[in-house]
Amino acid sequence: MSDSDFTIAGRNELLRAHVFGVADYEVRGPDGTFHRAVAEHPGAVFVVAVNDRGNFGMIRQWRTARNGWQWELAAGTRDVDGEPELETARRELREELGVTAGEWSELTWLYSSPGWTNQINRIFVATNLVVEPREVSGPEETHSTVGWLTPTEVRELIRAGGLDAVSAAALLLVLAGDVGE
Repeated sequence: MSDSDFTIAGRNELLRAHVFGVADYEVRGPDGTFHRAVAEHPGAVFVVAVNDRGNFGMIRQWRTARNGWQWELAAGTRDVDGEPELETARRELREELGVTAGEWSELTWLYSSPGWTNQINRIFVATNLVVEPREVSGPEETHSTVGWLTPTEVRELIRAGGLDAVSAAALLLVLAGDVGE
């Protein structure tokens, strides 16, 4: 099999919402034509913020899809046209944790779930942090709390479940020492 065995032959938009859209894709494959619904997303950034004590900055906020509160990394949708990914990460870090970073590195990128969405998540590590006023955006952030979790607390949170997969993967990479290699 090669990449050319499957081609997108057409696309029909089904829904356009605030953060994402849904389209029906017509795909030509080796066995004929078939259709797949794809949630189209502009991508997101996640920031692993590590303070000078080695603790991880996380935000606890309400998530409607979960119907509950969620600990997660500072993160956000790439919803400003033309904004570079690193600038989105800087903005989200300021909004959600109330810090700026003197040093940035790109850790990796991950698909959320390529079976049904094209969302790509770019993950950055931020260090040399300076606390500043938060610039919250929206009702969830307004009522959120910021926490600086120790590596042990992060491991326990991951083991207990409930973290989103991208935050968990990013934190595990950093805990394993896979930063800047």
